[in-house]
Amino acid sequence: MALLLVYLQLPIYMIHQYEEHAQGKFKEVANQLLAGGQPKIGDQPIFWVNILGVWGLYLLIMNLAGFLSIAFGLLSAYTTLVNGILHILIGLVKRGYNPGLLTSILLFLPLAGYAIYVISQSAETTAIYHLLGIGTAVLVHVVTFGYLGRIARR
Repeated sequence: MALLLVYLQLPIYMIHQYEEHAQGKFKEVANQLLAGGQPKIGDQPIFWVNILGVWGLYLLIMNLAGFLSIAFGLLSAYTTLVNGILHILIGLVKRGYNPGLLTSILLFLPLAGYAIYVISQSAETTAIYHLLGIGTAVLVHVVTFGYLGRIARR
């Protein structure tokens, strides 16, 4: 069950990405939040963020969890959880919808929360893996916002 929950993180993230990126919604909001409404953040940087920061990272984590230790699955679970929490916080601050908010509430929080719970039951899972998962989640989002913010400031 734990490995299945790790593997489900990526397809669920793909549904989330559809909500975010259909009709360029994410790009529009990113430019509003980070570039003062100017069209500075384009499709190419968003593509690379998703390929490296989601697809590449999650595929790496799936392999680590499958071949080394299920505890590595916490990295994707916490990354999914942090992304969902960020969408909810932005929604609260902006007092409205943002692309990805619905899937964050309906899919990310339940799936990530349950995955963290189930993976935590494994004898292999220690506090170090939880810290590694939280640290990875925070680092991925700091790098993403830093990268897109740098583009927005150009």
